[in-house]
Amino acid sequence: PNNKRNTNQTFRFYQLVTYLKENSNVEIIDLRPPLLAAKQSRRVYFETDTHWNTLGGFVAYQTIARELAKGFPEMKILEESDCVTSRTVRSHSDLARMVGLDGAFSEEVEDLQLRNPGFVLQTESYRNSIMMVANNREGHLPRLLAFCDSFSSALSAFLSQDFSRSVYRLQIYFDPGQVELEQPQVVMQEIVERYLTDYPPSDLLPVSK
Repeated sequence: PNNKRNTNQTFRFYQLVTYLKENSNVEIIDLRPPLLAAKQSRRVYFETDTHWNTLGGFVAYQTIARELAKGFPEMKILEESDCVTSRTVRSHSDLARMVGLDGAFSEEVEDLQLRNPGFVLQTESYRNSIMMVANNREGHLPRLLAFCDSFSSALSAFLSQDFSRSVYRLQIYFDPGQVELEQPQVVMQEIVERYLTDYPPSDLLPVSK
């Protein structure tokens, strides 16, 4: 059953990418190739969790930032030298939780953090959901609105440096109402492949004609 499900998800991924490329001007960034390349020499995912670690988040950030900088040359793409590294112990993971053993396993992880972050990341609420908001001291940079899942925590810690205001809605479904509210220059939707089997909710605001 697991193999069948994974095959179906991969098929859905290629269906989505193919359709969008042929029927829209939406830009698709496939993060798998750079993550697989980085994986050859360093760990980019946790051992006990399905998510990126902070290095994986940084690889994803650089891939996205390089594409965005083509349209926003004022963005400065961060290098790993802009970060500091520490080692921490992680004891809560989703893989362990899935089998009812949350907290039973631990791993030492390499933690990558910005040396001089120019933003403050805060939690706010909107329409009964949680969002993270980062306001940057560099007010001339573009504004970002991202609809995302839990992988965004490792991404927002770096991506927020490149925007004057970054809003991360912790839901994977596109909400036109928030786009109208925020008026961002960049709208991003980050979705882990396993969620492509879900259907969007029926209560989102319709697109204005």
